[in-house]
Amino acid sequence: MFNRLRFAAIFFALTIAGIQTTGAYAATVILVPSSATVNVNEAFTIDVNMNAADVAKDTPAAHPGSYEGSVIIDFDPALVTYSGSMSGITTGTNGSLQTISFSFSGVPDVGTVRTLDFTAIGAAGNNISFVPDDADDFLGSFASTVPTNTPFTPIFTAADVQIVPLPAAAWLMLSGLGAIGLGARRRRS
Repeated sequence: MFNRLRFAAIFFALTIAGIQTTGAYAATVILVPSSATVNVNEAFTIDVNMNAADVAKDTPAAHPGSYEGSVIIDFDPALVTYSGSMSGITTGTNGSLQTISFSFSGVPDVGTVRTLDFTAIGAAGNNISFVPDDADDFLGSFASTVPTNTPFTPIFTAADVQIVPLPAAAWLMLSGLGAIGLGARRRRS
């Protein structure tokens, strides 16, 4: 709690002084799906990757350092459900969209900060969009905590996953298995 208050006080003081603290360094938070296409009722994952190496560029000793932030992700609950662990996850809504949010701290400047599990429930042909943002839209939540305590605002990149119909081979196999089952049932009667 003390670190958050200290971060907010520093950010506020620098903003009042007219010094822009958040646009000086390039950092990204990118959502990376395990697959660009999924079948209906298929599970898949989304990696939340951060690259804040440029935040530490003026202090080479800051690599890998320690970083913190809070991410919120919007998605359409008619197309996908969150099926992962609820540990550290907060759910909510944003209009007609569902949101999940989580915080992280003590992570290195480059890498995966969390992997999220989802299940596609929408009809084939739909596109699922996952839109990330900073969970604290007022002061921002991202900072390099060790060794520089530098706040930064990353650029967020969304992810899309297309729901596709089962391949023709799967339908052929399912109908073949059905025919075998029907034939076995008729022989028994």
